Formats: sequence, C-alpha cells, structure tokens
Amino acid sequence: MNEKTSYRLLLCLTCVLLCAPVVFTTYVPLVDFPNHLARAHILHFYEQVPAYKAAYTPAPAPLPNLAVDLLVTPLLRFFGLLTAARIFLVLILLLSVAGCHRLGKAIHGGPTWLALPCCFLAYNSNFLYGFVNYAFGVGLFCVTLSYWLEWRRELNARRFLLVALLVVCSYFAHLSAYSFLCAAFAVVAAWDYRAGEESLAKTVLKLAPLVFPAALFVLFMRGGGAKDGWVGWNTPAGKAVGLVSTVSTYDYALDACALAALAVLAFVAFVLSRRRGGSGVVWPTFAAGLALLLLYFLSPKAALGGSAVDVRFVIPCVLLCVLSLKFSLSARAGKLLMLAVLCVFCVRLAGVWKTWAELDRRIAAEVARFDALPDGARVYPMIVMPQDRQTETVERSFRHLAHYTTTSRHAFVPSLFTIDGQQPLGFRQRPRFVEAPAYSPEEWRELSPHWLGYLDDYDYLWAYGMDDSLRALAGSRCTKVYEEDGFSLWRVNR
Repeated sequence: MNEKTSYRLLLCLTCVLLCAPVVFTTYVPLVDFPNHLARAHILHFYEQVPAYKAAYTPAPAPLPNLAVDLLVTPLLRFFGLLTAARIFLVLILLLSVAGCHRLGKAIHGGPTWLALPCCFLAYNSNFLYGFVNYAFGVGLFCVTLSYWLEWRRELNARRFLLVALLVVCSYFAHLSAYSFLCAAFAVVAAWDYRAGEESLAKTVLKLAPLVFPAALFVLFMRGGGAKDGWVGWNTPAGKAVGLVSTVSTYDYALDACALAALAVLAFVAFVLSRRRGGSGVVWPTFAAGLALLLLYFLSPKAALGGSAVDVRFVIPCVLLCVLSLKFSLSARAGKLLMLAVLCVFCVRLAGVWKTWAELDRRIAAEVARFDALPDGARVYPMIVMPQDRQTETVERSFRHLAHYTTTSRHAFVPSLFTIDGQQPLGFRQRPRFVEAPAYSPEEWRELSPHWLGYLDDYDYLWAYGMDDSLRALAGSRCTKVYEEDGFSLWRVNR
C-alpha cells in the first residue's frame, strides 16, 4: 500500500473515530448546546405553538453567530430534534477534518501527515463547552484559508467569488472565524509583498474578499451588536490555562498525561529531524499562527456579550503553527511517531466518550422526568455547581439542561440565549430572573430575596445540586414534585 492510499484510509478512519461518540450518544452533553437547540426548536415551531408566540419574537438579522440557527432549524423539517442535533455536530467534525486536510495540503503543496493529529483537536474545551457556532466557524476558517492560499497568486473572477462566498459563510457562522481570516489573510499577504513577490495593488486585491463581511459587521454594530459594552480581562493564570484549551477535556490527569506524551513525541521528532538535515517551517502561515497567538494575549476574556473571547484564538493558532511545520524523518521513524501520536489522541477521545456515556445516561433519565411538567409551564432554573474544579468540569454539562423542558414540554425558561445582536430571537417581555454568577450555594442564598420573589412569575422551580439550606428556602415557596440524582422539581405554591 503506497503512502497516498495509507493517508486517505487513515483520514477516513479518523472521521469515523471522531464521529462515533456523537452518533452513539443520545444527548451529547455539550454545556451550552441545549440552549441553542431550544432556540432552534422555538424558531421552527413558532407558528404552531401558541406558548412560543406568546413569549418570544423572532429577530432575523445578518448576525455573525448563526450556524445553529441556519442549519439545525431547517433540519427539524425532516428529523427529530436529537437527530438534527447529532447531524449538525457530525457536520462540524467532518468540516474540521476537511479543513485540516485542505489547509495542510495548501501549505505544503500536497497532503501532510500532520493533518491527522490536528483533526483530533476538534475535541477541545471550546467544543465541549458547547461553543458550536465557533467550532463550525473554525472548520470554515480552515477550508476558506486553504482555497485562498492555493489561489491567492492567480485569483481570477471565479476563484474570487468562491473565496468571497466562503468568507461570508464564515462570518455568518461566527464572528471569530471572520476575525481569524482577516488576521491570516493580512499576515500572509504582507509576507508575500515583503518578499517582493507581489505589487502593492495585487496585495490589496488579495484582501478584497474580506470587504463585504466588513460592511455587514458595521451594520451589525450599528444595529445593536455593541449594546453590551462590558469588557472583562483574563488573569495571567487564566491566560496560561487557555493555552492548553486544545487538549483540555474532563479528566485533568488524562489531559496532563496526553500533553506530556505529545511534548515528548514532538521533541523526539525534532531531534531525529535535525539529524537528517533539520526541521523547518512554512513561514507565511506560521507567522499567521503567531499573529493569532499575539491576538490571544491582547484580547479580553469577555466582550460584545460573548465569553472566552481570547481562548478562541488558540485553536486556529495551534492548527496554523502545527500544519506549517516540516520534518525530515525516515519512513520508519515517521510511521512510529505518527502511530504513537494517534494512539495518544485515541486514548483522549476514549476518555471523552466514557464521560459522555455517563452524562448521557443521567441526562436521559432527567429529561424523562420532565414529563411531570404540564405543557407550556414556566420554569425557573437553579444550578448549583460543586466547588471541586474537576467535578465541576463534568457536571457543568447540566447548566442548560432545563432547556430540554422547552423542546419536550414547550416550557418557558428565562435563561434562553436571546442577546441583542447575537441571536435571531428575543423575549416579548424580559423576564424577571437572577442567576448565581459562580453557581455557588452561597451566592444563591445571598440572592434568595430576589429569586424567591421572582417565583411569583413561574409555575415550577427546577434545580440541580441543592444543599439543605437551599431546599429549605425552596420549600418555603414551593412543594417538591421529585428529587433524584441531584435533580429536583418544585411546584410553586399559589
């Protein structure tokens, strides 16, 4: 079997491995994902469900955060919610694989084995947190950049239109994808100009596909995208943690072992490569990756109503830098090192799948218990997270679980994502709702004068992780319907 065939077979096997956990998990436990699914469900069934029409109002706009809304909502015409959700996630993973393959090919002039381990980076902390629009955007970023890199020196009208279309799609998927393209296009174009390969006019023309989304962004900002002007900055410790977001999963010990193993294997590859004539990099795209790293350090943690703004630069930075590397290895050493790297990523993926299986079981059981709710109920969510960081990393998958009451019982849940300028849906009337910022029991007790009063607007209180003091507070206003596996449902007394 020749090298080209081996690469293609392993790329297909990688696709299968990455998609398997999604395909065989009923409720994929990505933190924010149930919230996005609830919004898609409301948009699709808006005209058929009176409770939706009474509580929400569609707000269609050319927003740079629409991947879920543009794909899952129409899929609901043909599939049930959970099937549509899994199809969307599989599309993200396939797009990530295609993006890594194509970007590596564009950088090196042909397929590179480095694309295979990069594909596994689709399972990163941003994806597990449910930043699915961002994840879809990263895949589009890789595909778009690959075509632009291949065609940038001969950008005829047909190629220009295709690249411009891909840039627009990236913008609509998520604003970060467009920002990555702006940085990468600018750095590579500047590198070409500085190397004397291009005239200034041709260099500027290379950047023209970025113009139309830039105009859309101006409209977005004027139309309300900048209403949330709060900016939050990360700590030095937070920045350090963000650098390993590419390998962060649910098990810190497993993550540390995987990171150490990958570091050792990379060191061995560099040493062996130097003995055979040295390693190197493709500098234009490597410099683009370094530019994204600089933007990571300069960016705030929160801005424009979004969170983890800075960490989102890490994944494309790592992809560009890794895919720009060049190694000179013997065939035997290269195969053994690649096999070892892929084994490390497979063990990491197996750890994610194992955690998903347990979370899926618990989520499915709780969603079944939602049948106790009457159709169209108003549900107040209370989430209390454990203080242990390792446990919290797993159990934060329950933060938006209450939104399955919307998809199964048409319930109203006030924590639905309806931020002006970010989602194409809004509340007809902003609900009274308060949430503990750190999800701690102490915060919920301090906020009790507020949320106990707000319960007048709701039919039920749904909670996870209550301690005895919070149960007593809830019991002063509500009657318990059930409590099982840390979840509880309380009927508000009238």
